[in-house]
Amino acid sequence: MSKNRKMSLVALFAALMAVGSQIAVPIGPVPFTMQVFFVFLSGMMLGPRLGMMAQTVYLLLGIIGFPAFAQFGSGIGILFGPTGGFLLAFPITAYLAGMGKTKIFKILFSIAGLAVIYVFGWIRLGIYLGDFQKSFIAGVLPFVGFDFLKIWMALFAALSLKKAFGNIFRHQNS
Repeated sequence: MSKNRKMSLVALFAALMAVGSQIAVPIGPVPFTMQVFFVFLSGMMLGPRLGMMAQTVYLLLGIIGFPAFAQFGSGIGILFGPTGGFLLAFPITAYLAGMGKTKIFKILFSIAGLAVIYVFGWIRLGIYLGDFQKSFIAGVLPFVGFDFLKIWMALFAALSLKKAFGNIFRHQNS
């Protein structure tokens, strides 16, 4: 894959993350968004390295002031707020989601990535709230079922898009 194509796909998935973060339902300190779907999709479509890069670009855009985070949030302060741990886990999760070569391994690596999101997010939210039990109840439990559904949706979308668009998304050691 050419360098220009790689960078275009990284930019595309960073933009999709920004859009996915605006599909938000505020339900407490952590809103329900489509970000996790796009994290998994970026890893599955681009491979580990480029998926991680797309998520890093997304974070950098938000940090420098582009309203990329949920509810049009931006700035480095977001990383120190209640959702900062979740956001910081996205590049690692995309990397893990991109590691799977078969359907079952895509799912298993995505579940491992979801665990990373939950651990980072739970810890940061626990520090923010000063209560790790409340953090788990507010920042993890309401999302588990939906996030497993997002893994399946991302897998279906990735397989369909790769079938439809052929070599555009083929990655080799990405």
